[in-house]
Amino acid sequence: MTDSLRLLTPKGTQLFRTYVESLHSNPFAEVPIHLLTDARASELLKDDCHLPSGPFESKFEFAKSLSEALGDFKIEDLSEEKSEGMWNWLALFYFDILSPHDDKGKRKATEINRFLLSRDWKRKSRHLVSSVVGAYQMHGQVSEVVLSSAPSIGSEIVNQLSGSQEFWTNRGLIKYVHLLYWDIENNCVKKGVTPREKPGTIRRLVEILHQLERTYDLYSLDLDDFKIIAPAEFRRWL
Repeated sequence: MTDSLRLLTPKGTQLFRTYVESLHSNPFAEVPIHLLTDARASELLKDDCHLPSGPFESKFEFAKSLSEALGDFKIEDLSEEKSEGMWNWLALFYFDILSPHDDKGKRKATEINRFLLSRDWKRKSRHLVSSVVGAYQMHGQVSEVVLSSAPSIGSEIVNQLSGSQEFWTNRGLIKYVHLLYWDIENNCVKKGVTPREKPGTIRRLVEILHQLERTYDLYSLDLDDFKIIAPAEFRRWL
């Protein structure tokens, strides 16, 4: 754990970017953790902020633990630049969890937007800290259906929904996705929800949603509305 929350300055962010990009040529490069406290690369945001160290079994556990640690800290009051710096600092702080090395000490090179926040929505939604904390804070317990995988592992449900800001931030829709695809008894995503060829899967749901948004204001719909307007193929999950 650490006792403070900081942000990466533009210089710190650039140095972090250089490191992430270097993994393509040197997967054994050491994580530049000195940037977390270097006065030239980071700035203090909040004292007495006890960030959890993990490990975390799922993105949901990660997001819940981090949200509780942040408490009443007003992220929305930060400037866009400072907010980005905070999320990037957190990605560096949790880098060993978000990009673990294998038994030989080798890390897999990955997309830069998973660690450095973009202002473009589709890229922004890929950030491994900002996106999961945002989902948890917006949707609460039902966000477990989109945050069930380990912090470093992708999810087909996330891939299908997060590309659209209108879908990812729709409270009624995420409740419906949870109702369809979450196995309450076993506390996991139901089996068979991702294949491309099956009816009623998450891929089919997204296809249907794109059709429905031509007729409906999806943001105005609640859980019961989605149950009514969804085609019969989705009832197999209920």
